[in-house]
Amino acid sequence: MVYRRFSVYSINASRSKVGQLQAKVFQEKNAQMLLTDNTQVLLKAKQEYQQASTITDKRSAIAAWRSALNQLE
Repeated sequence: MVYRRFSVYSINASRSKVGQLQAKVFQEKNAQMLLTDNTQVLLKAKQEYQQASTITDKRSAIAAWRSALNQLE
């Protein structure tokens, strides 16, 4: 039977890499959630614009649309 010995350095390096990967996954999940939320807001603003009957309603929908687009940047 062969036993492998790991150095303290390699264990710490692996822990560091795991921490970096966990942080990246966390950031990616947050980015995906923001994208989904802002896409829904964008689609809602588009629908409100299409259904708007007055210029005030259209301006309000355009403002919401612009805001959603700005959040996506």
